[in-house]
Amino acid sequence: MLSLNFLVASLSLLAAMVPAPVDATSRGLAWATNDNFASVIGNKPMITWYHHWQDGPVSQMPSKVNYVPMFWGNSKWDLWNKRKEEMKKKLPTHLIGFNEPDISSQANMSPSYAAQVWMQEIHPYGAKGVKLVSPAIAWDLDWMANFLSELYKRGGYVDLISVHWYGSYKDIEKFKKFVSTARSRFNRKIWVTELGVTSSSGASQSQAKTFMMNAFDWMDSTGYVSRASWFGCFESSKPPGCLRHRQERAPEDRR
Repeated sequence: MLSLNFLVASLSLLAAMVPAPVDATSRGLAWATNDNFASVIGNKPMITWYHHWQDGPVSQMPSKVNYVPMFWGNSKWDLWNKRKEEMKKKLPTHLIGFNEPDISSQANMSPSYAAQVWMQEIHPYGAKGVKLVSPAIAWDLDWMANFLSELYKRGGYVDLISVHWYGSYKDIEKFKKFVSTARSRFNRKIWVTELGVTSSSGASQSQAKTFMMNAFDWMDSTGYVSRASWFGCFESSKPPGCLRHRQERAPEDRR
């Protein structure tokens, strides 16, 4: 098992990209590790927010780090009901819709059904001042377009677009194209709530690091990617890990 120091060192690669422009992409955490690590990891100066696709706030996380809840989707109502109870006590600044509804192994929701559930469960928080972040798609921009069409028919809206991206360390241009296309199609600021390099690309630690640094440099330059979280710093449920460790599974096995 690797040490906590190694875990923090891996994450520090993300936190150390300074100086950054005033409108730089806010660095965050897609939280998936032992909560006892939160006090050390969260104290890194550039880590400003975190989310978990189903669980609630981490008590050990420093108060400076903004927690963003998420409604995973239709099969996890019990967890969503817990999030709603938490939000009765303290409203979040932002709320993310469903987790990868565009693939069958995750939330697996049709655009029409997702819009229906959104209006019932997510939309009311907008009236309370919470910023509404779209469902976090794995790859299918057409799913997002159809969802937004269905949502607008019902009088709904999103404030921000959330996407995930996983690919080869060689695919920085594909990543840029995916994110820039999401921006041009949906005309909202973008959150990249999961970003990582797959093991199938054969990336070394150095190559994964280079991809990450280049990706964040580019996102900083866009002015429209407002938040992003690298998802390769640790292995879900069995920390600690490293830049590649979290990517050892196929996309459908990442939860």
